[in-house]
Amino acid sequence: MSAQRDESQNWATEGIKQAIKVSTAPALFCTGGELPAVDPGLEVEGVGRVSLPLKPATARALVAAGRPAPFGKGTRTLTDAQVRKSIEFDASQVQLSDEWNAMVAQLVVGLGERLGLKDQQFDAEHYKLLLYEVGGRFLPHRDSEKADRMVASLVVVLPTKFVGGELVVRHERQVERFRFDYARNNMTPSFAAFYANCEHEVERVTSGRRLCLTYNLKLRKQKRQKRILSLKPSSEVERLSQSINDYTTQVRTEPLVFAFAHHYTEKGLSLDLLKGGDRDLAELVVAAADASDCRVHLCQVERHLSQSADDGSWGRRVHWHDDRVNLKKLDIGDTFEDDLFGHDWHDLTGKRVSLSHVAFADSSVVSQIPIGEWKPDKQEYEGYTGNAGNTLDRWYHRSAIVVWREVDHFNIVAKNDFPSALKICLSMHGKLAKAAAAKRVAVEQEFWRLVGALVHEWPTRYDRYWESRGKDEVGYDKLLKIVASTDDRTLIENLLAAMVERDHVSRLGLFVTTIGRRFGVEAWKPQLERLLRGQQSRHVVDLTYRELSWLHRLATNKQVGGPKPAVQSLCQIATTRFVECYATEPNMRYKPKTLARYLQLLVESLIATECHDELASLIVSLRQKPSTYRVAAEQTTCLVATAKWCDNRGMPLPGPIEDWVHDIREQLSVATRERPCEPTDWKRPAALKCKCRHCQQINEFLIDAEQSTTLVAAAEYVRAHVNELIRIGKADLTSELIKKGSPYQLKLSKTRGSFERAVKQFAADEAALALLDGLPVSR
Repeated sequence: MSAQRDESQNWATEGIKQAIKVSTAPALFCTGGELPAVDPGLEVEGVGRVSLPLKPATARALVAAGRPAPFGKGTRTLTDAQVRKSIEFDASQVQLSDEWNAMVAQLVVGLGERLGLKDQQFDAEHYKLLLYEVGGRFLPHRDSEKADRMVASLVVVLPTKFVGGELVVRHERQVERFRFDYARNNMTPSFAAFYANCEHEVERVTSGRRLCLTYNLKLRKQKRQKRILSLKPSSEVERLSQSINDYTTQVRTEPLVFAFAHHYTEKGLSLDLLKGGDRDLAELVVAAADASDCRVHLCQVERHLSQSADDGSWGRRVHWHDDRVNLKKLDIGDTFEDDLFGHDWHDLTGKRVSLSHVAFADSSVVSQIPIGEWKPDKQEYEGYTGNAGNTLDRWYHRSAIVVWREVDHFNIVAKNDFPSALKICLSMHGKLAKAAAAKRVAVEQEFWRLVGALVHEWPTRYDRYWESRGKDEVGYDKLLKIVASTDDRTLIENLLAAMVERDHVSRLGLFVTTIGRRFGVEAWKPQLERLLRGQQSRHVVDLTYRELSWLHRLATNKQVGGPKPAVQSLCQIATTRFVECYATEPNMRYKPKTLARYLQLLVESLIATECHDELASLIVSLRQKPSTYRVAAEQTTCLVATAKWCDNRGMPLPGPIEDWVHDIREQLSVATRERPCEPTDWKRPAALKCKCRHCQQINEFLIDAEQSTTLVAAAEYVRAHVNELIRIGKADLTSELIKKGSPYQLKLSKTRGSFERAVKQFAADEAALALLDGLPVSR
């Protein structure tokens, strides 16, 4: 079924690609040519007037007055002649003639159209003066967008003789070379303009000197801030609109991604700053999406691909950071991880949109270059280590325009960014009462559509006692209250199903009592039984505190209608589940105080619903397992709290509870007849349960009344085994590692741990007995 869906998706995206190919024409990413013979009137601070062609003495003066040109690497600015070798001057250090500036201004008037921006014009901002002497070069790099609305760079090479120094510009699979023939032959200036994100390099100058001016090309702001789209023929829009509609109807929760040819920064991700063919693509997609009733956003696309890779170094001393590893020759194997998602979302005007990561499917990406042929921006290779094989991690980045149907908007947002969708929902709920009467029906429909999407995409959440309720829990509680107020029973059933299958954290007390009061408990009995029985999976098998809490609230809430067969049935199921889950030692994720509270909630629920048989059965199971449900801790704490609860309600203690109190009082009376005796010799309980030679040796040492310390020489794994059994058995021992000889030795010293624990337990039993003596029992 999945293969058929992928095939249909690929067919749909191929139709979209064809529609775009017919409707758009490829645009240039760079352009160049020759300029009129205009004297730049170049004057440089610290040098004076610079005449052309450049003379050796003037060149030496420029080298002395200038500084080595740096380059950026991540967030750092570095200087390294192996990467970039040239001398630079800032624009503030350079003066140019008015005639020259007018000529440059005239040049940029037509650059917009030559670079595929028919309705846009550039402004040229002088940036640097650069001098490349013999050996000068700049390895492949991309220009940063150094000014607002900057999208391209302009290089003007001044006439002076040089050899080499060609500018090579690459974009996707295309390569353009600019030789600047007129300038290098001392004739007239030559220029090249290219989009800033294109990779480019200056090849090595082999003779002479290459002198050039660089400019930032910034798109001129439109007089009207409103988005202006070129008018596309209706047939082209209709063709693409139909293709988009076919795709989004088949695949409702997977956005359709149109990858741009150029990559944009956060500031440049706006419709009016798109470059070349990207602008044509966006205009067509926006028009077709509007006709298909779809939403459109701009975003950054990221792909992380992690795969096994073999460099042939198995058994050899080649480290992961070894420069000798040629990544192009790696033998690629299985894929461990392949994540494709969108982030940094913007609307068409460039304004940030409150969306987080949205997952994409490979088959939903429409790209001029197939996604499998994208070039990675970053890659890391880790060779064989002592614990694992080697992996190759690669990261790919693109900018894109993304489309999905308006009716599926909330489902997509909820699926990928549930917290943000929840905030939107609560904000909409707060504004419902203020909505104008004419718009109220439409606003309510939109609101309940979002609520339905949130219920459908409810996240998976597990109960962990060490995690406190975060601030976002308030939002979950409010959403539960909203759903409980609706008359849509299907929506309530879907939410209860989500609680069983995915959510074991959300508090359901108010929710369950509300729907029980409005519709009757019997109406929701099957769903509530599923909650109590739990999702039988490897994740959750225990009866959780959450379920006992809502059951307690349901059983004790008078507004629900008092004890009813449906509630009694739920209490019977809860009793059976409690005994099943906690018949042995409690699960380690529950603390003793928490277990006592569990017991209290169940006991009070049974009393409130008059489930006397279940209460008696539960008490019998507790009395049979005093080691599991400790007398002075869980059972006494539960009894005291339950007695107070009954007293507050004006109820006498039920017979089974009084019998329970009597039995516990007798046990505590026996336990407190004699205080623990302090040991008079070194004899201690043999607490290690293992039968191995070392453990038996330690047990013999423990029961020896004369010896207080001993040494155990053993290998590391034996020492670890012994220490673990001492901890588990609570043996009266401390251990110290003696790092002498071979093997090392453990020095074991006896303690008074058993006596101290017995004294502590005696005090707890006395306190528990005093509490029970104050209970209002009839005996």
